[in-house]
Amino acid sequence: MKFTESEVRQLLEKILPVLEYIHSLGVINRDISPDNLILRNIDQLPILIDFRGVKQVAAAVASQYYEPAATMNTPQGNLLGRMGYAPPEQMQTGLVEPYSDLYALAATVLVLLTGKQPLELIDNHTLTWDWQQEISLSPNLGIVLDKMLSPTPNIRYSSAKEVLNALYPATVNNSINSSTPTSTPQAIPPQEPKTEATMVVPPNIPSNSPSSSSSSTYPDVPNPNQSKGYQGNFSW
Repeated sequence: MKFTESEVRQLLEKILPVLEYIHSLGVINRDISPDNLILRNIDQLPILIDFRGVKQVAAAVASQYYEPAATMNTPQGNLLGRMGYAPPEQMQTGLVEPYSDLYALAATVLVLLTGKQPLELIDNHTLTWDWQQEISLSPNLGIVLDKMLSPTPNIRYSSAKEVLNALYPATVNNSINSSTPTSTPQAIPPQEPKTEATMVVPPNIPSNSPSSSSSSTYPDVPNPNQSKGYQGNFSW
């Protein structure tokens, strides 16, 4: 069974925020693959399972804490991961960063899209991913996957949030802009309210007009036309 591009985009949209969260806690899964993704029946959401790699690292750290002498014979990293899914540096040194999980997630996406295993998609001569011979993807998704799968760690995205931003720039930016004001709102000076009297006084009434000697519609409001040279409405 192969996934469509729309389906893998939905998968990325749901899994990447999960990775962003666990990475913010300093946790790296180390073993992302199709076998460790399940679809939850209650809401049809993809769920990342199997954090055995995290437990093994925690146990190793704990043993080093309680047995300091053991650190002399313990390698700096822990060689955990699945061949083809884990990035080269993880398999060689055991050292991992958030971009290690992102590499494995991109490999998982290509396996779901092509129905082939990672070793079938990696060129034996260049040791780079050659998925373009198997499927055709939109330029945006193709570029994102290639960057996630770069053999050079510092070229990859450094966080799951960066991947989301590359896949859905408008959505992510709008979300950030809606929660963070970009500029200080300018104060609008209050305007003097117009009274009903200004609505009944016609403009350009000559000072010698008969109406100027008559009483105002509102006796408590002074007739502004008694002032020489007045033109137009007034307000206070």
